[in-house]
Amino acid sequence: MKLSQNKRYALRGENGAGKSTLLRCILNFRNFEEAISWNEELVLPRNRISYLGHDLGLYNSLSLLENLKFFYSIAECPIAWNQVEGWVQKFKLQLRWDDPIYTLSRGMKQKVALIRALIPNSHLLLLDEPFTGLDQKSNIEIREILKEVSRQSSILAVIHEEETAYWDEMINIAGKGIK
Repeated sequence: MKLSQNKRYALRGENGAGKSTLLRCILNFRNFEEAISWNEELVLPRNRISYLGHDLGLYNSLSLLENLKFFYSIAECPIAWNQVEGWVQKFKLQLRWDDPIYTLSRGMKQKVALIRALIPNSHLLLLDEPFTGLDQKSNIEIREILKEVSRQSSILAVIHEEETAYWDEMINIAGKGIK
């Protein structure tokens, strides 16, 4: 598999085929240096890869605002804070700024987690089923955001839907999985 800069890739395959494992291997590529190589043009230190997995990586007892401010504070090269605020407004989450994460619906948590993953302004964004728990309107909004983000980052997403028009390239994984 070869990923180019500033493209959106969708990774599809049956349950257990190794899609999520592949994303985690890429995220932890230093442990798999003999199996993963980068082209000379793309230097990817680990801190320039961002990941959204099945575990959303949010602190349930912190508010939406506290979560995003915390992840913003630890990002080495964060996006502009007004971009974070813009996405919160786009998702109509601004009325929930002060609410603890555990009070949000699954779809709302998914949106907050996506924003969290976008804060580091990464070269490569790994998304494991980013549309989980979202309604159709939210799916469209996230696709718009990802299209905008892909002007500066490459995106590799595990998806289940059959849609192919949105993605620059589809990668199918078949077989008995990655071990």
